[in-house]
Amino acid sequence: MSLTYLVVLALATWRLSSLLVEEDGPFNIFRSLRARVGAGEFSQHGMDATKLTAQELEKVMMRAGRPESFLAGLLSCVWCTSVWVGAALASAAFLAPVATFYIALVFALSAAAIFLQESLHVH
Repeated sequence: MSLTYLVVLALATWRLSSLLVEEDGPFNIFRSLRARVGAGEFSQHGMDATKLTAQELEKVMMRAGRPESFLAGLLSCVWCTSVWVGAALASAAFLAPVATFYIALVFALSAAAIFLQESLHVH
């Protein structure tokens, strides 16, 4: 595995983990996933009532006191999620290296664009 491939996989791992844990995503797909499993802003520990609609807040309160699922815990932490995303990308790279590289490249380029945007403070 080349250094370039490793950097692409690392950036893609961060980007995918960030999408899953912290971002709404297109058509609110990642937000809906977190809501469904009670993760992130929808968890008992990470709840931010200012980010939730009245219906979302009601659902979170109905789950209060229940133990958090493995998936909810996983999708509440970028560091935790990155381990599993990295494992999935490493497995995919072993099974289909060329396809994985080009799929990961899309997310790596997005990560690089975000890093540039944040470092240049161009908003």
